[in-house]
Formats: sequence, structure tokens, C-alpha cells
Amino acid sequence: MCNDESSLVENVRISNMMIDTKIRAGNWWGNGEPIFMMAVKHDHHIPATQHPHTRTEYAIRNVHIENVTCTGENAMGVYGANGNIREVELCNIDYTRKLSANIVLKGYAFDFLQVR
Repeated sequence: MCNDESSLVENVRISNMMIDTKIRAGNWWGNGEPIFMMAVKHDHHIPATQHPHTRTEYAIRNVHIENVTCTGENAMGVYGANGNIREVELCNIDYTRKLSANIVLKGYAFDFLQVR
């Protein structure tokens, strides 16, 4: 998690990989999702100390994920607000959901902690 008021993830390429996830007990980051992107709090600019001439309305953009085989104990997801996720492509994703002994810990749902 970034402590800045805004942040930008862009120009990400992921390809030809295998992902295996599981739901863990305790206060772990993630909930067993093999692919998950979330951007819900974004103040529409990059701090001047990082890029003084860059302003953007996006939090996540230009992400391409392809040729990925996944197994996981939860669903995959992309969640944003006010159009702050753009140009995300998921191509040739082979996903198999597996049973979880810990699914009751997560309440059979995504945990959108701090989503407002």
C-alpha cells in the first residue's frame, strides 16, 4: 500500500507464467485471488515531488496480462472508481478455482477494505 495521496501504476506487462494462490488465516494481504487490481482512492494527480509535469486522471493504466495459467481459492477481479482504471487487457487466461478450507475466514466474498 502506498502512503502517498496518489499513485500511478502503468506500463505493466506480465506473460507466460503460472500462479497458484490460497486464502490464508490471519491478516495477510490478498485473499487468494490470482489476479486482482483495485484503485479506489485517487486524487487525480501525481505528487509534484515525483513527476512535476505529470498529471493524470488514472490510477492504473496500460496493463497487459497474457498467457497465464492460474489456480486460486478466490475469484479474479479489477475494481476502480470514476474511470480510474484504463487500458487493462487480460488475454488467454486459464483459471481454475480450487476449494479452500479457509473460505469461511473471508466470508465467501471479496474484502473491499476501505472502499468508500
